[in-house]
Amino acid sequence: MKKHLITSVSLFALTFAGQALANDSTIDQIGGANLAQIDQTGGSEGVSTVNQIGDGHIAKVTQADDPNNGTPDFNTASNTSTITQEGSEAKALVDQTGDPGEAPGNVSEIIQFNDGPPKALADVKQSGANNFSSVEQGRDEDPINRRGQTAMITQDGSDHISTVLQRGNLNTANVNQASTGNMSDVTQSGLDNDATIDQSGAGNSSTVSQSANFGMTTVNQSGDNNSSDVTQSGRANSSIAATILQSGNNNTSSVLQTSLVAGPGSADQFAEVTQSTDNNASTIEQDGGNPVVDEVNTGNSASVFQMATSGNTSMVMQSGAGNTATVNQ
Repeated sequence: MKKHLITSVSLFALTFAGQALANDSTIDQIGGANLAQIDQTGGSEGVSTVNQIGDGHIAKVTQADDPNNGTPDFNTASNTSTITQEGSEAKALVDQTGDPGEAPGNVSEIIQFNDGPPKALADVKQSGANNFSSVEQGRDEDPINRRGQTAMITQDGSDHISTVLQRGNLNTANVNQASTGNMSDVTQSGLDNDATIDQSGAGNSSTVSQSANFGMTTVNQSGDNNSSDVTQSGRANSSIAATILQSGNNNTSSVLQTSLVAGPGSADQFAEVTQSTDNNASTIEQDGGNPVVDEVNTGNSASVFQMATSGNTSMVMQSGAGNTATVNQ
């Protein structure tokens, strides 16, 4: 996925470099009751392509910029948006506003396959320069119906990268990135998973992968150069959650929760990490329980709080059922 994104950006740069382009918009709609609205406001080099196949799709793209940047005869394209929707009742809204100056503009790619109802939604807002967003939701050569995916991405500042890949059903991803140079990668499959990422500093990195059911992850990183990696896998989970809050600099957190069996043994895992100040490191690994041995499993729980000082290290590993660990440094 990341390789594909890098290739896309490179191809975009090579394609439009050195060309003097006015606003360019291409709309292809096959099916019924589709709506596409493109408004490239005040710009001369915005590029937008919308392809909708199926019924009941809505696509809206608004791009605003200062295309000339003080240079006559245009410059390279400042905004570009590509939306492709297949199936039915998918909805995509992209709003890109900024003054890139010397930097290239914002890029957004949305691909949706929705076998609705309910409706799918991908919402991208980018303000600033050189931001990249890619959302892909729904089927991937899979005959099983995929529907109701929701992705909301807001990037304010410059040099942000956000990628969201959602298969399954009824998954939700919310990404909010501000300042500069933040990276977010969300991958979700299964049923009714929820990932929320808020990064407001510089150079923060967050990776969330959820492949079970009813997973919930919340990542909030402020400060600079913080790194968070959350992997939750399994099936038939009744509740699995990870909450991470990092408010200093150069903090590292990794949470892995795995339950590959159905029943009580795969339920109710929870991990919470809070780190303040600088250079803290936390690792939590939980592997559910054994439904054969444990008739009643209340699930694993691990909480780590590292505050007041810097350079703390905490590692918690739990395997089995009903474990509880709390670390406060």
